[in-house]
Amino acid sequence: AANAQNWRAPINGDWGMTVTKARILIGPDDTVHVVYSARPGDVYYRSSHNHGVIWSIDQRISDIDIRQSAPDDVAISVSDSGRIHVAWAESAMPEGYPPTGVFHSFSDDVGLSWSSATQIAGDHASRVAIAVRAPDEVHLVWGSSVQDRGRYASASLDNGVTWQPIEQIGIPGLVGGDTGLTVNPEQLVVDSAGTLHWFMASDFADVYSRREKGGAWSAPVVVTLPPAGGWMKDPHFSGNKPVVVGGNQIHLIVRE
Repeated sequence: AANAQNWRAPINGDWGMTVTKARILIGPDDTVHVVYSARPGDVYYRSSHNHGVIWSIDQRISDIDIRQSAPDDVAISVSDSGRIHVAWAESAMPEGYPPTGVFHSFSDDVGLSWSSATQIAGDHASRVAIAVRAPDEVHLVWGSSVQDRGRYASASLDNGVTWQPIEQIGIPGLVGGDTGLTVNPEQLVVDSAGTLHWFMASDFADVYSRREKGGAWSAPVVVTLPPAGGWMKDPHFSGNKPVVVGGNQIHLIVRE
């Protein structure tokens, strides 16, 4: 849409499967990138070079044994070189629980072929988000299920080829660095100065950490609290979504 009052008619998908989670991204060259997970199925990618009028065919990224696992949350980012980075979480079947890990793959040919999946984290890791900091730093963040309730991060300094050791991010004063339970994906954005901004939705508050170039993740701080009067956040419905405007302003929408 050129403006919020002039949307095109929806384009029906031809997936033939149940789409569970999807993410959309506009790349540096205005290509529209879409990644989604399907059940039963894998993680898939498609793109459009003409603002969504014509779409490429689906390209399968993952190779999941659907008898054992199913894909869940997905995330996508594109580097300045055009390398497409996709991350996703998987969960055990047939129950769809617990989470079994977070994975990463990349493509250098607009999704026609993908690198072999690299498992970044193991059991109970889920709710993944990804961002690329110019020129070729890839950052992954994720949460874990009720057995752990932690928040974790890893980075690749060579455009997704190798990964640094996992860091746990916690809130000082909470037992075990517990940042609260969530069923919503982590949110990760980067501003024009290259600072990473990580927003975490939890069952008691929305929490924020940042990482400047050459630095480490800051100690998380609470940025929003539930309304007064004893009402509590519901982790099944609460969530947040940040966006960078003008290169140096962050706008945050919170659903409680």
